[in-house]
Amino acid sequence: MNKVSIAEDDVARTVLIQSNGRILTGGNSFGQIGNSDIHIIRTKSNGSMDNTFGVGGIATIPGGFFCDMALLSGGKIIVAGSGVGPTNTNNYIVYRFTKNGVLDTTFGNAGSVAVNMLYENMICNDVTIQPDGKILLGGYTSGVHRNMIIVRLKANGNLDNTFATGGIFKLEIANRGSACYQLAMQNDGKIVAGGFIDMIILNSYYIFDFRCSTAHSKWNFRQYIRRWRRGNSK
Repeated sequence: MNKVSIAEDDVARTVLIQSNGRILTGGNSFGQIGNSDIHIIRTKSNGSMDNTFGVGGIATIPGGFFCDMALLSGGKIIVAGSGVGPTNTNNYIVYRFTKNGVLDTTFGNAGSVAVNMLYENMICNDVTIQPDGKILLGGYTSGVHRNMIIVRLKANGNLDNTFATGGIFKLEIANRGSACYQLAMQNDGKIVAGGFIDMIILNSYYIFDFRCSTAHSKWNFRQYIRRWRRGNSK
């Protein structure tokens, strides 16, 4: 076991293994006043810190909340999170690091991209890289009811306007909440999003799985419904 202590409370959320066997661990550290920083730690295959990465093996983003990360084919690292944007609401925020743990200033705005929907809090849960290098982000907006949000960025960080509406898909169902927690790609280029739609009927809960083609902006839903009842599943 290898212990790395950064602040009062540290939480690891994602672990990835690079092609050279080195280990990336992403998460948050929390201070005494509740502030959160993002940390990416790289260790060698034997568990010792990799001092060629970041500063002493750690790359830090002050003031952010880590959600997930993914590896690009060239060794660069995409980190997805949430943070406060210009409208004082939480945005999806995406960072790209070089393979050495330094922000890649050729990506977005000096290494990061903020995606916001005016006056709505956005919480990111997952990031997935398509074979063409485009970046998929899944999560939700928070409010009276959650709304599932899926965003697609081009490889350079710009919104992909060929996807859904202006690069952003929002699922709105009257008086129902929804969220995306996991994204995956099929071999035929379709996207599978796992999450929930809050439809409580006689103590039953429904989960929907839906798909779309990355080649078209139109979403074609195929609903996979699983219902849970108290004490058993169906």
